[in-house]
Amino acid sequence: MIDMCYKYADYIIRKYNNDENQRFELSNKRLQKILFIASVKYALDNNGERMFSDDFEAWSYGPVMSEIYRDYSIFQFGFMFPLSSEKKLETKKEKVLNEVFELTKNISTEKLIENAHIKGSPWDFYFEENKDKKYKIIDHKTIYEYYSKNGKFNELLRNEENV
Repeated sequence: MIDMCYKYADYIIRKYNNDENQRFELSNKRLQKILFIASVKYALDNNGERMFSDDFEAWSYGPVMSEIYRDYSIFQFGFMFPLSSEKKLETKKEKVLNEVFELTKNISTEKLIENAHIKGSPWDFYFEENKDKKYKIIDHKTIYEYYSKNGKFNELLRNEENV
């Protein structure tokens, strides 16, 4: 069964819109990083299983799902709203999204992007500066194997800056 990422993106958007205590504006870039962190956490919690069928690509701003970027790019500079009707999520997937929402709440978008750019990370391994805008897909197995190493997941949640 194909499980597309849109319902997960919309879930995060709904959470942001209903949380009055957000420190950082939800942008397409921030949404991408939250989805990436959630997919990594879900894989770690479920022996490498994928949260959704969509792939991340190695873009200059880190791991990006091109479909989400394209369709939600109309919201680059303001309030985001869901593009689909509310769908019920599997309990374990909803739990991971809620955990990642809380884990990233106090980390700036810039820091989330920086954290995904760690030397030797899956993004670093697949990224190539490309004028043709043809980005490489970051292999899910590579993502899982890298972040399952002791402490590597914590790289995504570093927050040493004062914001």
